[in-house]
Amino acid sequence: STWGSCSLLFPSMSEAEPVTPLYFGAWCAVWTVAYLISFFVLPVPDAVRKVTKNHNEWSARLVCFVHGILGCGLALISIYTDGWITFGKANTDLQNLTTASSVSFFIVDFVFCEYFKLNEWDMHIHHLGAILGLGGSLYYNVCGSEAVFAVIWAELSNPFLQIRIFIGMLETQHSLLLQIQTISTILFGLSFIILRVGLGPVFIYSLGASSHRFVFIAGMMLMFISALWTVRIVKGALEMFGIIKPETSESTKTQNVPVVTIPATAENGFAAKKVA
Repeated sequence: STWGSCSLLFPSMSEAEPVTPLYFGAWCAVWTVAYLISFFVLPVPDAVRKVTKNHNEWSARLVCFVHGILGCGLALISIYTDGWITFGKANTDLQNLTTASSVSFFIVDFVFCEYFKLNEWDMHIHHLGAILGLGGSLYYNVCGSEAVFAVIWAELSNPFLQIRIFIGMLETQHSLLLQIQTISTILFGLSFIILRVGLGPVFIYSLGASSHRFVFIAGMMLMFISALWTVRIVKGALEMFGIIKPETSESTKTQNVPVVTIPATAENGFAAKKVA
């Protein structure tokens, strides 16, 4: 059919037809509309609006948060329906649906973040690795189970990170929000370390032995970025708990303002942000 055989309502464990360009383009359109709504329609808190870059980053992260929930939700449903990883096998309908929704997000996210100058070099590698691995799985209609697990591997910690950042950008002293921020930070750190550092090397080794080369190369790219981010996160955590001294700018020293460590992004580890 025109839309391919992907169906969320009637998933099948049998081999799926390849995803059509129209189906994939529809997902790209969905994420494009989501970004346009987030950037130009949805209101931004006044505390965030004061800084233009924060304004744009808030809008981008809102869509990123939605994708983290949607992508991981579809991936978990896919694993429940189609079973655990079967390396190098043909894709199922639900695996293609999960993969198409995520790779289209990464493409649209890359375009918007480049336009608004929100990406750093490490995010370029992260997006390229995700697009190469997930896109290759769709194009060749194989390694769907690996792609689905990769979505969970890369994105499960993301919603916790975004919640932490949202509250940090608000620069609030509300006790409940600060407690949520602390819990989100702990959950982000645990999920990131367990998935990316604990399961990551085992997953990548298995890809090299059993899956197509493009999936293995993409996995290596993501593993490299995961290692880099892990170093930054551990360093920021040590600073946050006072084990090592945080790096303090000269302007902060002269202002004599208390500084708390707030994780900015996974790619930037933990950034120091002033709070009144």
